[in-house]
Amino acid sequence: MNILSIDVGLTGAICFFNGKEFEVNKMPLVKVEDSSYSRWYNTVEILKIFDKYNKVKDIKVLLEYQRPMSKQGVVSVFRLGRGFGLLEGILRAIFDNVILIDPKTWQNFIHKKFLSKEEIRLFKEFKYEELSKNLESLYKELFIKKYNTKSLKQTKIKSFYSLCKSKYIEILPKDLLKDHDKIDSVLLSIYGYLSL
Repeated sequence: MNILSIDVGLTGAICFFNGKEFEVNKMPLVKVEDSSYSRWYNTVEILKIFDKYNKVKDIKVLLEYQRPMSKQGVVSVFRLGRGFGLLEGILRAIFDNVILIDPKTWQNFIHKKFLSKEEIRLFKEFKYEELSKNLESLYKELFIKKYNTKSLKQTKIKSFYSLCKSKYIEILPKDLLKDHDKIDSVLLSIYGYLSL
């Protein structure tokens, strides 16, 4: 089975996973002149990426579902919804098998699959230092750097940790681990590969 997963958002990514290797692209953007948006989806480049996988047999396309969340402003909710609709429309025009996946669905699956009950408890208690002891030195340094980044949300830190605890870490390009925006698209692909 082949999975094409899309983490929506201007900082999102597109990931293709065939069970052996990952191909990950940051969401292609274009600078917008004379608009309230300074950057927007580069539909020409997005179409090129999607077209590359259009001929792949046995492919399932997973698009992370977007909905308003608390503490989001009206402008950001509208922009995210508009981007989600744009990507969904493009995907449905190209692929037969597009599946919308709620973020909580794939995150809960991944965390239960790769984390122990003790590790889940430590995350709830924000005991990152204890969690770092469970990682190989190569990943430990990156994990410590991530949890010390004040602007990074816990969901991103937990996603990084889950990926490090999975067997799929061995086939990922190591430079990908430094880019937390790509990690969610990789985990969404793993979810699709293991659960569909």
